[in-house]
Amino acid sequence: MGHACLGYENNCTVYFDAKNASLVSFGNVTRGHFRPDADVAGIGTVLALVLPTGIGLLVSLIIGFALILDRVPGIYRFLQRRPTLRDWVPSPNQIPRPSVDPSSDTHPLLSTTPPTSPPAPSQHYDPIALHDLPETPQPSPGPTDHDGIGDQQSLSPFHDAEHQYRPPASTSSTAATPISTPVSEHPSLPHRASTAPVAPLRRTNFSDLGPKKSVKTYRPVPRSAPLMKPPSRTTTLKRSLTTPEQDARKYFSDRNTLSEMRYDMLEAIMTSIPDSQILLALGLALSFAGRNKCTMSDYHMKITIYLSLIACTNFCLAFTLVRNFWRSPVAGIVRLLCFTGVLSFLMTVFIWQRRTGYATEPWPSDSRNNSLILLDAVCLMHKHHITDLMELSQSQKDVVGELHSTSNPFVDPDLRSFLVIGIISVITLAIRWYQWMRFRDNGPPREPPKAKSGWLLGIPPKTWFLMGWWVFSWACCGYVYILATRRIFHLRSWLDDSKWMEPDEFSSNPENDVRGFGQVISLVGTAAIILAAMDAMRPR
Repeated sequence: MGHACLGYENNCTVYFDAKNASLVSFGNVTRGHFRPDADVAGIGTVLALVLPTGIGLLVSLIIGFALILDRVPGIYRFLQRRPTLRDWVPSPNQIPRPSVDPSSDTHPLLSTTPPTSPPAPSQHYDPIALHDLPETPQPSPGPTDHDGIGDQQSLSPFHDAEHQYRPPASTSSTAATPISTPVSEHPSLPHRASTAPVAPLRRTNFSDLGPKKSVKTYRPVPRSAPLMKPPSRTTTLKRSLTTPEQDARKYFSDRNTLSEMRYDMLEAIMTSIPDSQILLALGLALSFAGRNKCTMSDYHMKITIYLSLIACTNFCLAFTLVRNFWRSPVAGIVRLLCFTGVLSFLMTVFIWQRRTGYATEPWPSDSRNNSLILLDAVCLMHKHHITDLMELSQSQKDVVGELHSTSNPFVDPDLRSFLVIGIISVITLAIRWYQWMRFRDNGPPREPPKAKSGWLLGIPPKTWFLMGWWVFSWACCGYVYILATRRIFHLRSWLDDSKWMEPDEFSSNPENDVRGFGQVISLVGTAAIILAAMDAMRPR
């Protein structure tokens, strides 16, 4: 503590009446004048941490069962043969999808017919020489012309057989084959053969039509296969848009089935709950690190410790079970830093309490209305104050309670809960770090179970260890949550019945009313859980 509380006067003396040995006050606090702190122990702040954590325990239980059931070969085959039942069971879908054959009609964006491969370029093709000819005036259509062609005498001389274009003799060793057809024999103009006589053939000298131009040669361009019509919007929404190549590069494919979207929704809930709670616990820790440690009572200090433990249990479960914890590495690191800050606050408080060797009773007796937890918390962190409290007579200790030794750290349930969360977090961090360093993702891809494997046969030892660790972590976090919740409500109920709380104009216990910005913002912040669940319940 040092000189952090200089300027604050802390009265740590317990006063008794000399005549009848009855209790007068705890320091400066008399009966009915104990100062409330609704931002710490108010019902709004307590419910904002207790209720979402209970929901998180239930969601984490469903996620854990989904992860375990998806790794048992017998259950996996049982659900795969019953798609309707599997839609009701949240599935993490860690088994890669089967490869898609591009020639089959299994993907909306792939053509059902293989495209025609372009012909290989021939090494013996004959280049066609094209001359740039000057423009020549075209005759106007005749009076009987209805389609813009006119009679046969007005046709261009290039349409008859003799005036067709032939390549020069130097470009080919064989005789040129006519590539045009007379108009009278053209299949698309059958009526011309019966109505117009054949014009006499005339030879035209191309050298007289104009100066020679440069000769250009062109390679024949093959025709490509027609493009497939894109799928409709309804089909695209119903089926995955990823290609087989993209699925092969990922451990986990897109999750668009009903069971997979439900699993994503559960993971989103499990991630958003500790996000809001660990920030709230960090705010309590920072408030204590300021000046609250000099004015906060030991009662409110205990409430702060229990609320912080509850927030840590939910984060510990999310860190252990959520596969997408490292989807955003920056967000994952920030979460870990906030969690480390809360653990550091708890560790500092426990070190200060163990420095003196004594602490107040963790569970005040219902048979009396007085307890040393009404003293300031700083009174229990200095040895000279502890010495004064230890000098109380036995009759006085029966009235206010007595201090408990902290020489054995495993006897104190608060410290024991802190050690359980710390050990689980360290082991989980080692497991997640191993997965990240080896696979750079949420874990290795799993192959479908073999047909001959039994219900439990074929499960590797690593999977057995993971499943056992998930069950053990959930059981430990559930124990810490139940213990901390019972102590919070017992302390609040005991203080309400002891008549030490200072009333106001609205109620006898201001901490039982949801008033003030601190309690309201704590409750409103839980709405982020619903928003995260709604955002995850959509096709990806």
